[in-house]
Amino acid sequence: MEIKVHELGDLPVLYFILSHCGIAQAIDGHYPMHHNRKNAISVGQTVVVWLLYILSENDHRVSYVEEWVEDHLEVIRRLLEVEQLDSKQFSDDYLGSLLDQFEDSARWESYEVTQNSYLIEVYNLPTREVRLDSTTAPSFRPAEGLFQYGYSKQKRSDLPQLKLMLASLDPLGMPIASLGVEGNRADDLLYIDIIEKAQKSLPPKDMLYIGDTKLGTLDNRHFIAMSENHYLCPLSKKYFSQASLEQTAQHRHIQSS
Repeated sequence: MEIKVHELGDLPVLYFILSHCGIAQAIDGHYPMHHNRKNAISVGQTVVVWLLYILSENDHRVSYVEEWVEDHLEVIRRLLEVEQLDSKQFSDDYLGSLLDQFEDSARWESYEVTQNSYLIEVYNLPTREVRLDSTTAPSFRPAEGLFQYGYSKQKRSDLPQLKLMLASLDPLGMPIASLGVEGNRADDLLYIDIIEKAQKSLPPKDMLYIGDTKLGTLDNRHFIAMSENHYLCPLSKKYFSQASLEQTAQHRHIQSS
């Protein structure tokens, strides 16, 4: 009798979480397997294993996935219940081709809506309050495409940056929609687009959208009000002057007295 020992590490726990979130099923519903890969695992299962590598190794590099799968092949076979699994099914060429498919914005947004429905159901998340905010990601690269010079929150105005707008469920902070744009775009012009994306996964009415002063432009507040939703944000002096602020504070003081 031959006994083989395989190190499990964190893979079973991570696989259970990813499976419970329905990631493979959601992806397979929008990205069917190519007809030339009949003997391979589905696109969704491939992405789950890919995520196992990223989360377990804290590494997003595509070129190391095949070697890692080979080192953990028996464990991954047992988790996926696929005996014919081969590490060559995770070549960097194939994973790169999947990234090319994921670049289709309309198709990806459709997948996001399906995936959000799985996550909200699994975790029974509250869906009344949505926090809106942006962040930037500078990079040591030429200024081109999405990477452009703009106001840097990281104090690196010498580097081109990508801007990412997020809509996240409060209080968990789980992203429900994202919007990647050029790093020189103004934040106040992104709120309507990100709210429209979030509304594809959330109730269309009676939501509370929370943001900073840039959410408080007249166009943004008008859009939210006309869609029968609500907003919470501080107003800049352009829309609420210092005199109005002092008058309101004095009125409240009198009422409390």
